[in-house]
Amino acid sequence: MNAGFSFLILCLLAGKALSACDKGEAVSFTPSDDSAILENPERGFYHHIEIELPVSNLKNKTQEWESQFAGWNTKEGVSLVLVKFALKNFVKKNFDSSAGKDLDAMRAVFDTLRSLGMKAIVRYSYVQCEKADGSFIFQEDAKKEQLLDHIKQVAPILKKSLDVIYVLQAGFIGCWGEWYYTINYAVKISKDDYKPNASHKKDRVEIMKALLNAVPGRMVQMRTPVLKQAFDECGGKNIQPADAFSTSKMCSQIGIHNDCFLASERDGDTFKQDNEDAERQWLKKEGLYAAVGGESCEDPKKTSTDCKKTIEQLGEQRFSFLNLDYHKKKTAAKGSTFCASLNILNSGVAPLYNKRPVEVLLRNKQSSKTYGPYVQENIDPRKFAPGERKSIDLSVQLLPDVVPGKYDVILNLPDGSSTLKGKAKYRILFANGNNVQDKTNRYNVIGQLTVN
Repeated sequence: MNAGFSFLILCLLAGKALSACDKGEAVSFTPSDDSAILENPERGFYHHIEIELPVSNLKNKTQEWESQFAGWNTKEGVSLVLVKFALKNFVKKNFDSSAGKDLDAMRAVFDTLRSLGMKAIVRYSYVQCEKADGSFIFQEDAKKEQLLDHIKQVAPILKKSLDVIYVLQAGFIGCWGEWYYTINYAVKISKDDYKPNASHKKDRVEIMKALLNAVPGRMVQMRTPVLKQAFDECGGKNIQPADAFSTSKMCSQIGIHNDCFLASERDGDTFKQDNEDAERQWLKKEGLYAAVGGESCEDPKKTSTDCKKTIEQLGEQRFSFLNLDYHKKKTAAKGSTFCASLNILNSGVAPLYNKRPVEVLLRNKQSSKTYGPYVQENIDPRKFAPGERKSIDLSVQLLPDVVPGKYDVILNLPDGSSTLKGKAKYRILFANGNNVQDKTNRYNVIGQLTVN
């Protein structure tokens, strides 16, 4: 996601400040067509981190966060982190406000982001509703009185940290904090259909107003358009220009986080089947004045995430941020096979003519030990035609000697000669900049993988 901006400089004036631009010689400026990722605040790709409270050994944990956030920022140009506070241990009790405990952990995260020049997307949730094997399990969230107490507890921290908070996601209610599968704020109509009654609707308004009061001047995002449209004050209408960015009108301060972006035709029920077109048009207009962003959710059988459609929909839905962590499978077991797909563009004017192998290497991020090469026999880089995009599928059978840990996944294109194959100078390096290039070894680092 290129988050850059283009400007046209119309005129330059020397001397004292003037109220208008006097006539004079025009100076034109042609914006660069550089497509490299450009880091800018409050936009672009983001990574996410889940912090389960209470946090033990906060000092060590803070150092771990600092290292992780700094790596994302310096190596990938990421300026945003979605910070999810998991509150399963607090469904029926308040946070511990004593030194080094729950509230200090929240402060530490925001302070760490500030020190690195980064910002947070923030969400709190009581229940994840998902077992380790991926199956669904329904769990109870906190009752309204307890939930409001929690908002009251965190509000001073959020207000003090507003400078590094981009947006707050409504959270708290239901599975993943998405305000849908919930015991205390909706009635189960059928297996997968939950609707709030009149009492629940009143509670939801009270909670939303408490959230907005906790982050004055910042927006609060909800999971789907229909959730926002359900507020009587919003009435299903778009924000009007006269009300844009108003801090006195509730609906002017509510955005959307689409967390199943392109996972299916209706984005994993982000848009209702009987009103999809209208909701998409509503979001396109709403995104002019309310923050929109999100992530995909893995559903390989239904996904519609081809590149062209993705770029089109990012524009249609007005995304300002997108999760880098979805939906790439990032774990694999020893002895198993993991796969990856790449789109490669030969932006030159000629192809390769001499035969050379395509290899995958795994480099342990702690020890730097490299495993492989895993030769991709079915890929011939000579067929990467100039000016064309080539989709390639990689497959790696992990041998039992690969120790558990975190790895860089490397695509290596060495020379085809046995005498030069091991020499870095003869390896092909992709033109993706420092996010991909290991210039010392001339390796292309295409991602990360956890082996367990």
